[in-house]
Amino acid sequence: MINYEIAILSYKRPKIIKEKTLKLLSPSIPKDNIKIFIRDEDELEDYKNEIGNEYEFIINNAKGFGNCRNHLRKYYKNKELDLVLFIDDDIAKLEEYVDKKTLKPVENLEEVLDFIYNETKKRNLSFFGIPGFNNPYFMGQNISTNLKLLVGCFCGLIEPHKAKLLLCSTEHGHGEDYELSMKHFLEDGGVCRFNMFCISQNYYNTIGGMAEDMGGNEKRNLIAKESLSQLVNDYPKMCRLIQKKNKMWDLKLNFRFKLEEENKNVFL
Repeated sequence: MINYEIAILSYKRPKIIKEKTLKLLSPSIPKDNIKIFIRDEDELEDYKNEIGNEYEFIINNAKGFGNCRNHLRKYYKNKELDLVLFIDDDIAKLEEYVDKKTLKPVENLEEVLDFIYNETKKRNLSFFGIPGFNNPYFMGQNISTNLKLLVGCFCGLIEPHKAKLLLCSTEHGHGEDYELSMKHFLEDGGVCRFNMFCISQNYYNTIGGMAEDMGGNEKRNLIAKESLSQLVNDYPKMCRLIQKKNKMWDLKLNFRFKLEEENKNVFL
């Protein structure tokens, strides 16, 4: 089995992490392989009262979700591992594709991580992840390496001590996912997306997490528009700004973008 760790980023959600992500991981992942990253010392007692002392807590002293994600990357740059998985604290389900109408629960996450490590390494890439939707109609039994979004709630690095340290500059949450997907694509020539796996998560939960950190979902959406617009300015051939039906601002990546076409505008 590979040498791995699972890093959970959590903010003011001791009850949620216990009922969601830790419950999801418990059948197949040893507690020693799980690290919980929290904001400050004031939160530690609440987490220990809810979860106990069986897990290792790491205080990042980072303000803002972008800085928290950067702290994770800096921390694991100094650890010799085969793989690190970054996962959110409110993951309810991890499922895999069966057919265009059917998903089934992943039974052994350790086996999945071993598979992810081998397939990512085979492609000479460092950044892996899954799609941000859980609809089997849009999934498949395949691995893509073109420019696609790897969601930050379930993504990671193989051999993080060898990978180039790439950090995000945006302060939105989802924007960081786009920025890091683009940066890794430019650095490595691809990102490894496992389109047969998906998670169930409430992206706009108002308890703790990103929404509370940013002052609510309305303010979060305003910050999103500003930070995502900056990404469009920085990477004009790789993405464009869109607004969804729910009025939330988002990005659309140019899946046709290729490194050798840097000077061509191929986005449709």
